[in-house]
Amino acid sequence: MSDEDWPKINADDPNEQQRYLWALRGRYAAEAAAIDSAELQRLVRCGLDLCNPLDIKEPQQVVRFLALSFLITPEQRASEFISRTYQLVVERTDVPARRRMNFLFMHLVGRPSPSVEPDFGPWLVRTE
Repeated sequence: MSDEDWPKINADDPNEQQRYLWALRGRYAAEAAAIDSAELQRLVRCGLDLCNPLDIKEPQQVVRFLALSFLITPEQRASEFISRTYQLVVERTDVPARRRMNFLFMHLVGRPSPSVEPDFGPWLVRTE
C-alpha cells in the first residue's frame, strides 16, 4: 500500500492513542519502560498530532516515528547537524514515509553525535 492508501490518523481518538501506545511498548519495550507512563502518553499524543501533516499514516511507520522521540538521544538533539538532518528528512513529504524512517533509523538512531559539527554552509542553514 502507498502512503495515500492509509486512513488519516485521528490523534484525538483515545482508542487510537492507546493502540499506538501498546504497539510502542511492544516493539520498543526496554526503551519505553525507561520513560514515565504519563510522559510516554504525552509523546504518543504529540507524535500522532504530527503524523498527518508529515504524511506518516502506515501503522508500522507511525510507531517508528513515535519511537524516534526517545531513540534520538539528548546528545544527538544537541547536535545542530543531526537535528537539522532529522528535520529535513522528516519534512520531505514528497518521499514515502517508509523511506524517510528507514533513512533515520539507518543513519541517526544509535549513532554518536559528531565530535566536531561539520559546516555544510547554506545547505544546512535554518530558513525559518
